[in-house]
Order: sequence, then structure tokens, then C-alpha cells
Amino acid sequence: MLSDSFAGIAPSSAPVFIAAQAGGGVAGVLLVRLLYPALTPAQAANAVVPHDADGSRARRDHQPARDGRQ
Repeated sequence: MLSDSFAGIAPSSAPVFIAAQAGGGVAGVLLVRLLYPALTPAQAANAVVPHDADGSRARRDHQPARDGRQ
């Protein structure tokens, strides 16, 4: 909205754009809560990036493709 380029958003469209972004965020949270009702914050943290018990990120060994390509 504050840009003078062709990629900017019209000031009259900004409130609707912001409301749509907020609504999408709320819908995303509600959908996750609906699909995974018993998910705890600790489980959610490990769902995206698995961690070891000491808090470091788990390393995965590189597995080459079955046909020998890297």
C-alpha cells in the first residue's frame, strides 16, 4: 500500500487484504486443531524439525537413490 510501484496494493483494498490474511491464519489454526486435536506443543515442535532429547536437531544419514544416483 505504501509503494508507488505497479505491484502495490490500492489503499482501498488494504483493509480487505489484511482481513483476508488474518482470516486465513485463523482458518489454518482451526484446521490443524480439527485434524490433530490431541497434538501438544512439544509434539508440534518435533513434527516439523525432529529434535534429539538433548535439544539438538536430529541428523539423518544421506541415503543414495536406489538406482545409484546421488
